[in-house]
Amino acid sequence: MNTCKLIDIGLSEFTIFKNLVNIRRDYIGQLSDLDILFLYSLVRYYRPVKILEVGCSYGFSTKVILEALYQNKLNFSLNSYDVDFEKIKILSEYLKTESRVSISCKDLFDIDFESYDFIFMDSDHTSQAANFYLNSLISNEIPFSLAVHDVHELTINSQGTEAIILRDFISSNDFANEYYYKYNQNIISSLKKFNITSDFQSKLCFIRISRNYEALK
Repeated sequence: MNTCKLIDIGLSEFTIFKNLVNIRRDYIGQLSDLDILFLYSLVRYYRPVKILEVGCSYGFSTKVILEALYQNKLNFSLNSYDVDFEKIKILSEYLKTESRVSISCKDLFDIDFESYDFIFMDSDHTSQAANFYLNSLISNEIPFSLAVHDVHELTINSQGTEAIILRDFISSNDFANEYYYKYNQNIISSLKKFNITSDFQSKLCFIRISRNYEALK
C-alpha cells in the first residue's frame, strides 16, 4: 500500500485526527502529529480485531488506537500493558467502562504473545526485546501488523539496538512484505493543506507480515 494513500485515510477523517492532536498536550510521552496520523490510519486500514499494545504509559496511544477501532465498527479486544503500576491505575480508571480493553502491569518478557493481528510496541528498545517480540510473533504463524514507536530511520547506519534488529529482520525476510517509515514531501504537502505545519517528525516503524507461513517451515 502506498504510504500517501495510507495517510489519506486519516486525513479523510480529519476532525477525529485534529481532536487527537489537540488533546495530546494533556499526556506525557506524546506521539508526534505524524505518528498519530500513521497509527490511526494503520488501524483503520487493516481493521484488526485482536490488538496488543505494549508500553501504553498514560494511554494516549491507547486512545488513538481506540478511536480508529470505534470507526471500524467491528467487535474487538485490546490488551494494553505497561511496567509502571501508577500509570496503569490511571488508565484503568479512565477506561473502566470499556469492557473490550484489558489493562495490566506486566513486563514485555512476561507477556503471552497470542494470535494478535495488530501490535503496537513502545517499550524496551533493546536488541534483546526486539528479538523476543519478533520471535514470539513469528512463532504464531499468522499474518500480523507491527507498529514500533521510538525507532529512528532504519538505514545501514541505524543507531539504537532495536532499530538494528528491525532493519535486519526486514532485509532478511521476504515475507515482511510491507514496510513504511518516516515522511516524504508528498505527505507534508497533504498535511499543509489542512493547516498542519509542525511536528512532521515520525518515529513509527511499520511492518506487515501477510504471507502464509506454511512455506517457511
